Amino acid sequence: MSFAFIFSRCSSFAPSNIQVLVTVDCGKTWKVIETGSSIPNGVGNYCYRVVMIPNYQLVGDSRYKVTFSNNVSAFVDMDYTYSIVEPLKFIPNGRGIGSAKYNTEASKEYIDGQFESLESTLLDKKIKDICREYFRTQDVVDFDDAFEKIIFDKANASFEKLGIRLESLDVIPTFSEQTTEAIDAATALRIYKSKGLEKEGLDIIKSKASSSKIIIHENTKKEKNKE
Repeated sequence: MSFAFIFSRCSSFAPSNIQVLVTVDCGKTWKVIETGSSIPNGVGNYCYRVVMIPNYQLVGDSRYKVTFSNNVSAFVDMDYTYSIVEPLKFIPNGRGIGSAKYNTEASKEYIDGQFESLESTLLDKKIKDICREYFRTQDVVDFDDAFEKIIFDKANASFEKLGIRLESLDVIPTFSEQTTEAIDAATALRIYKSKGLEKEGLDIIKSKASSSKIIIHENTKKEKNKE
């Protein structure tokens, strides 16, 4: 994980859209510089460092595979936004403190780029682990519609100790065509059955699919009943 580290050779001021942290002991302890306050130059101190952390929402996205309880696989497309709300909690998760040297005029785009590895090594991994653990316990036909909020809350509980807050999260599972057809058939049959029309419903479903697909659906249902 890398950050926008800078060596200040002249006095500057902490901007409103950046959280500025200063260390004089090579990262053992840190101090937050308040917005508008002067950033000391640290001349002559080898262990002096300034870290620039975005004070605005950052974005991330990922695509990965999950497995439901009945061994049905799906790909998940995930988009999220997050903020670093407690920089003093966040900074210990950095790597390479004291090794990088960057210009004090670093742009927003440059600073954003430093956090790409944060998304892939910390946030993405944690949210993926939570998603995989959750979906592993869910039936592919009737998993909880509120799954995004469940995953969102679990992720934020984990990120709190890191000084990170997840602001939004979209998790979209995508199934194969055959799996989608099986889910649709199982859902439709459940509706027909609730109305006392199971036989009629099964006939309608069969009329809309080939015999080979119906065999797959029926086998899937039997396997599920065994579980």
